[in-house]
Amino acid sequence: MPARGNTYVPTRVVALLAALTCVLAPAPPLFAAPARWDTFSDTWVATDALGRSLPSYTEVGPPRPDRTVALFYFLWHGAHVQGGPYDITKILQQDPGAVSNKVSSLWGPLHAPHHWGESVLGYYLTDDAGVLRKHAQMLGDAGVDAIIFDVSNQVTYRPYYDALLKVFAEGRGSGANPPRVAFLCPFGDPAKVVAELYRDLYVPGRYSDQWFRWEGKPLILADPRKLGGGSPKDPGMSDDSHKLMDTGPRNRPRRWPASQSFD
Repeated sequence: MPARGNTYVPTRVVALLAALTCVLAPAPPLFAAPARWDTFSDTWVATDALGRSLPSYTEVGPPRPDRTVALFYFLWHGAHVQGGPYDITKILQQDPGAVSNKVSSLWGPLHAPHHWGESVLGYYLTDDAGVLRKHAQMLGDAGVDAIIFDVSNQVTYRPYYDALLKVFAEGRGSGANPPRVAFLCPFGDPAKVVAELYRDLYVPGRYSDQWFRWEGKPLILADPRKLGGGSPKDPGMSDDSHKLMDTGPRNRPRRWPASQSFD
């Protein structure tokens, strides 16, 4: 028994209180937020089957912070499928005469998309998560800052950019460094496409960490003079859109001069 003036607490009660303390206390996170995993891809060397080698540090020097690397990326693999896949290389191997026979059944239906060859990842669709993860890895390793979706044919391909953004966001959350995204809209009449992107992606703030920003705003390549007034009958953008996004350089030539230097 404890000394007089103290309260006796049975051992089993002490053990129970200790267990409850362990249960009620906040558990530490199982995994820390992943840091970017540097694979030192800027030190890699490679030579392809044709004997072409990547330039080395001696030839190109260190990365330059005032330069941005962007590539066009096409989302329509799968959206316009009409059978197939139709592989031009394999078609001509099977029938060399098909090159001058436009009605050959090997070509498939009129306007069907064709592959010039089979990629290392096979004949894939743009919403294939495994392929998208590989693209995220390869583009990140290559140091690409942005990929520009070509939506210049009046279709945004939302299911496909949704699939890509989901996979790229997961990769970034796991320590990878995939490129961010921008859109190239129709040249002559961009209003419909810009309005859809504004409504479906930018206003809701979906995947905002994956947006490529230029001068602090998400970049959309479109002519701001052709975006309309935003009336109910006109799907164009209102002037408020420019508060959110940059629709491209203003008061600058629409085409690069032939003498433009990119050094």
